[in-house]
Amino acid sequence: MNLIEKIGNIVQAEMITSCLLTTANNPEYFSLNPKQYFNVVDGIVYFYNDDEQQFFEYKPLVECDFEYVLIADLRTAIANHDLTVSNSNQNDKQIDLSIKKDIEDHCTDIGNHISPLTRVIDR
Repeated sequence: MNLIEKIGNIVQAEMITSCLLTTANNPEYFSLNPKQYFNVVDGIVYFYNDDEQQFFEYKPLVECDFEYVLIADLRTAIANHDLTVSNSNQNDKQIDLSIKKDIEDHCTDIGNHISPLTRVIDR
């Protein structure tokens, strides 16, 4: 399972990385359960509280059993996803163009549209 799938989908991942879900400035991590931004300072987790608009000490990271993602890694996964989608769309367009060219070639070839009963006279 990749990082974006772990979050849920690309839209949710983009919301998390853009920090639309919080008033925190540049949080480093996002906890998946509970859904909360946090930072780690000297090995200690500090969860951000939007109501108080500050980080509060929780406990050492090594003692935490919740699943979390590094926001920088999530941004990289989104960029790679966007690049993959872009390349896929580019390939689809190239395939579409080759199919269209094939169709046009067959339609413009007059030999495909002449009745077999028509006589051709060379001059």
